[in-house]
Parts: sequence; structure tokens; C-alpha cells
Amino acid sequence: MAGILTCLAAMPAFAEYDDYSLSDAECEVAAEDFALSEDVSDYGSADGYTLSEDFEIGDNLYASVSLPSISSSKYISTYTYNSSGKVYAYSDKNLTSKTGGYISCGSDECRIISVANGSNGCAVQVSYPVSSGRKTAWFKCSDFTYRNLYSEKAKETVTSSKQITTYKWKNNSSTYGYISKGDKIYVLRGSLSSDEWIQVIYPVSGGYKMGWIKGSDYRSTSSSSSSSSSSSSSSSSTLANIASSEVGYQGTNSNGFGHGDYTKYGEWFEYNGVSWCAIFVSWCVNQAGVSTKLVPKTAACETMRKNSSSFKNWSSSALSNINKNDVIFFSGNKGGESHHVGIVVSVSGSKITLIEGNTSSDVVKKNTYTVENESTGKIKDGSGSWAYFRGYIPVN
Repeated sequence: MAGILTCLAAMPAFAEYDDYSLSDAECEVAAEDFALSEDVSDYGSADGYTLSEDFEIGDNLYASVSLPSISSSKYISTYTYNSSGKVYAYSDKNLTSKTGGYISCGSDECRIISVANGSNGCAVQVSYPVSSGRKTAWFKCSDFTYRNLYSEKAKETVTSSKQITTYKWKNNSSTYGYISKGDKIYVLRGSLSSDEWIQVIYPVSGGYKMGWIKGSDYRSTSSSSSSSSSSSSSSSSTLANIASSEVGYQGTNSNGFGHGDYTKYGEWFEYNGVSWCAIFVSWCVNQAGVSTKLVPKTAACETMRKNSSSFKNWSSSALSNINKNDVIFFSGNKGGESHHVGIVVSVSGSKITLIEGNTSSDVVKKNTYTVENESTGKIKDGSGSWAYFRGYIPVN
């Protein structure tokens, strides 16, 4: 079919060979079957493969905001992501050869002076303390933050409405400094609506610091910022328009992830290396300020469908009721499990045009489908797990 979908399963690299296969049901990401990267507690409670977490703090959340420019004279002072152990230095940005040097995580304050995209993913050039003074070497981005500082922008920025104490590490009492009232805060990491700790970059004399603030402090200052900017929201922030603006974005296999499953949407979700059609929809939903009760935040299409407060099964009247901005689900048969999802941009007669993530070539694409059978939702140009429209979530 036009724009053949390849919503790739989250599987080991060897799964591409003929002697290894996954059932349709296994194509969905299940938390009990597929290990989440790092701490599950960062994602909310896992129930099956549902990652329950609300993101409803304002229409301007996760704006596309570039990170501040840095150099050897205007750097980011910070500590490592973990508060104990060691992280090891490399001689080049490709992170292929260790120097023998290391940073002591619990004591060494570092300076990030540049960021690069090497053959093994994001790398940061760091000045770190040694007995004779300081040395400069390359380290993994993930030694300091799980956000890709090279390719990704800040989740959002807010202007602090008060002085906020910062900390060297999350879940830790070691204070680092403070954010002054009126300072611009770059938000890197954390569930902005519920997490106890949020990772941020903030200005200091001569440069920046990267540290952690308490979620309660973030939310009190964010609510002031979002209320002042919400009046500027317009129809350009609709779900379909946000999705349309992403057409052409392509996932990569950087940072060790194969099949084009490393994306900025996965960075935002803090879960990369998996099929990302549902993650893409979740990202767009968050950008548009749509309630996660209506369209749940999840990496699994079937979970999104089941947990929505307003999902409607396909019926003979669906074509006349589906509108722009609605979220529509695919399945392999009438009433079956959902294995792909997209956002409606238009409906004309029996034709539905969608924006979908993780399509052929791991790209965000605009595709048009013709409904062959209005009663069953069978798609004329569909096949396999995407032969039928399973149903939809009305968003308008």
C-alpha cells in the first residue's frame, strides 16, 4: 500500500532473521516482557505495560526550546547523574578508546564545555578535577543526563517566579545553589506534573549549572508561567497541526538503538529503542495540551486504546463522526488488538488522511486510506496488522 507501514517491534537485533518471529500481540511493548531503561519509578506505576502518568500543566508544555550555547569559557557546571561510583573518560567523541581517567561521582564537580554526536551517540567534552589541576576528555551524555544534549531541545523553559534551591543529585540533600527569581530555567528531565525531582539547567555568573530542583518548586513556578502564556495559544496548537509539522522527521539507530528506533519522541518519553507510533501520538498530545485521560501517555497502541476514557469502536457511522484531530487505531481484524495508531488530519468521503509515526523508513508520514467496508472498517489499501480501522478517540 502507499506508505507501507513498518511499525517495528521492540525486539533484539537478531529478531530480523527468518528463524525468529514475534506474534502480532508481541508487537506491542509490554513492560513485563521488555525491560524498561533505568528506573521504572521515573515513569509512574507500571500496570501490565501501562505507564500511567498525567501531563496536564498548561498548553505550552514541552515547547521546542534550544539549549543554551556553551564553550570552554561559558560552560555548564554539574555533577554526574549518579551520586556514587565512577564514570570513565574517552579520548575522542566517538567514545571508542578510554584514557584511563575517571570522574568520582560523589565528589567531582565537572564542566561541560561542548557536545557532539559521535559514532556511539551523544558525547560531552568535560573538564574534570584531578590531583594536578584539571583534565579535559570525552564522556557519555548519559553519565550526566539521559537527555541527548546534542540532538534534543529542552522539554520547556519557564521563568522562575521565586528563588528556588537546587541540588547536586535527585533524592539527595546536597544543595548546589539556587535559581534567582526571573531566571530562565531549561527543563531537561522529569514528569513535570508528578515527579519529586526535575533536572534543569539554569544561569549563573559566567555560564550555567545543571542540577535538580524539587518538583513542588517547579510546579509552583511553572503554574505562574503557564497562566501568563496560555492566552497566546491558538488554533495552530491543534493536535493535527502539531502532528503535521513533524512530517519528514526520521528516527535513527544512534546510541546503540537499531531499526531507526531512536527518536526525539522517545527522548521526551524517556524510553527509546522501541516501536514509536504510540510514543509519537503521546508526544503530539502533550504538545497540544490534550488530557492524558482522553489519550493516555503510553508506548503501546492497545494500552492507549483500552485506557482512553472516550474510545469508540469502529461502526458503520464512524466515517461520518470522525474529525480532524481524532486519534485512530489499526488492527489486523475487526475488533482485534491495535497495532498502530495515527492522528486524523482530514476526512473526505471514504478517505481518511492521517499523520503517523514509525511508518516505512522510520519516518513521520502523511498517508491516506480508503475505507472499503464501512461496517467493518476494512481498509482498501491496508494489509496485515493494519488491514482494519479498529476505532477512534474523538479529540474535538
